[in-house]
Amino acid sequence: FGDAVTVRGENAEEAGAPAILSRAKDALDAGDLEGAVAIIGNLTGEPAAAMADWTESANRRITLETGLKALRLGMIGGENQAQ
Repeated sequence: FGDAVTVRGENAEEAGAPAILSRAKDALDAGDLEGAVAIIGNLTGEPAAAMADWTESANRRITLETGLKALRLGMIGGENQAQ
């Protein structure tokens, strides 16, 4: 039952890396990869460096998913049919 409840303080530490990472996890849990990347962008120093590879991979995935979505929409609209 303890895993079902999360208590977060509301103080100056809210801007710290643990709070940022927690908000990014919440965004990922909600299926919002772009939001998680934006939140991770608020990290500085060593935490930002530690997340750099993840951020790069996440941005590649966002680019890939955006391209696939455009391709699907183009195929539905007939824009990619041979002439």
